[in-house]
Amino acid sequence: MKKTVLFIAAIFQLWNMSAQSKCDSIRFYPDVHYLTQWDEQIFHDSMSYTGDNNLDYALGSYRLEDNQFISLSGTFATHGVTGPYEFKDVLGININYLQFVTPPDTEVKGFRILNHWSMTAGCEYPVTFIINPSIASDKKLKNEQTFKVYPNPANSVITIEFKEIKSGDIKIINALGNTIRQIADVSGHKINVETTDLGPGNYLIQLQQDGTIVDTQRLVITR
Repeated sequence: MKKTVLFIAAIFQLWNMSAQSKCDSIRFYPDVHYLTQWDEQIFHDSMSYTGDNNLDYALGSYRLEDNQFISLSGTFATHGVTGPYEFKDVLGININYLQFVTPPDTEVKGFRILNHWSMTAGCEYPVTFIINPSIASDKKLKNEQTFKVYPNPANSVITIEFKEIKSGDIKIINALGNTIRQIADVSGHKINVETTDLGPGNYLIQLQQDGTIVDTQRLVITR
């Protein structure tokens, strides 16, 4: 009987270790969403999963620490494939503003919550919303960006200009979260990238260094 109990305890411990490993293999971005009350009614999160096992269809939701300024409606589910892979919530999460005019630079903190049958208590990832950012907040956001993409929207060619980079990899990710192009060992101040083979729509330009996501920018292709 004692051996059976120890065996069950060992299995349960391994289960928790596996669940924690999945949690540690997931990263959401961006860390901060800047929302202008009259313009943004929806936002999109992206996620990277670096685990080598099957994440399956994990359900994601949101929890806010302060519910007096905004509420969020909608959920998302991951791809349900073996990692590593990147995922973007294509449909987005709806934002409901609870005050007629939200004060500038209102900060709301919360968590992205990812639930899966193999995660005993789910995984939580912090997120911050800055509502009606002032010029100072916009300047801070620009200072945090490690590269910029222009023209945006684009048609046939884009320029990716780096703030400071020694070496890194550039990925172009479509709305389904699939990497459709990768440029390895990028260095220097800027590069030009042809986009004639990209269909109209929204894309992510992602900079990675040593396998870690450094920055992500949105790109819109028009024809």
